[in-house]
Amino acid sequence: MTIKSGSPTPTTTTTAIPGLTGDESSTVQNFLAAAQAAQGGTGRVWMPVLTSGAPPASAPPSAQQFRGGSWSSEDQADGLYFSWNQKQRDDFRAKGLLSGLLTTGAGDLEAYSLWQSLVKQSSLYGAQGQPVSPLDILSGYVKANSKGGWIKSSDGQWETNPVTGERRYIGPKFKTTTQQSVNLTDPATARAIATKVFQDLLGRDPGQGEIAAYASALSQSEASNPSATTTTTEYDPTTGEPVGSSSVTAGGVTADGQQLLAEDQIKKGKEYGAVQAATTYMNALQNAVGG
Repeated sequence: MTIKSGSPTPTTTTTAIPGLTGDESSTVQNFLAAAQAAQGGTGRVWMPVLTSGAPPASAPPSAQQFRGGSWSSEDQADGLYFSWNQKQRDDFRAKGLLSGLLTTGAGDLEAYSLWQSLVKQSSLYGAQGQPVSPLDILSGYVKANSKGGWIKSSDGQWETNPVTGERRYIGPKFKTTTQQSVNLTDPATARAIATKVFQDLLGRDPGQGEIAAYASALSQSEASNPSATTTTTEYDPTTGEPVGSSSVTAGGVTADGQQLLAEDQIKKGKEYGAVQAATTYMNALQNAVGG
């Protein structure tokens, strides 16, 4: 098979294979040529030519006016990168960054690796007779979306490069979560609180019904006043891994609140008033006797 150089659409001529008809011979040769072109370093790559008449692929990738083009081998196309001047390589690197196929800080080594990948992809199109240049492929990624072809995860925390497989974290550096919980006092603790308050205010132990009434009131108070724990976690901006966290808990019924609830219940009863009155009279009598 021979390829006419400089034609936008390559034309081929074939040599008949003995024992096959003309169509059969052409089909076999096309198949063999495509198989050979698909192997590394032997494929054909379509390279556009500028209207200014500049050599194929030697102009900055940002140029937009082309007229036709020509076929090159993979090895020739790979080497064209080193024929560019510094500005042309900078333009290519800038377009690579815009496409998302290069990351910030990429240098000449990374840019050349990208060019090789684009040439290889272009050769696969060339094996099928499709004139798709490396820069056509790169332009497709630039136009893919505003993120340069990167695909965002459903939770919005990660982006993946569909070509290189690179995954990068784009979530926030700090995340804050709040969790509410109800902490109910166990029966033994409720009994101990009630006993102490009854002894302090009434001078006696509480009855079984009084302990049950206090425990019920305490449970209702705790259920309506849950505690809230707020946790702030810091994430590494590069790996997305957590590097530290801190938590603050507020709300709920404190130990002082548990005791105050028991005191309020007792002070509502008539017995507390009687005890207070008796205590007042006793203190007055003792003062009078002492005086």
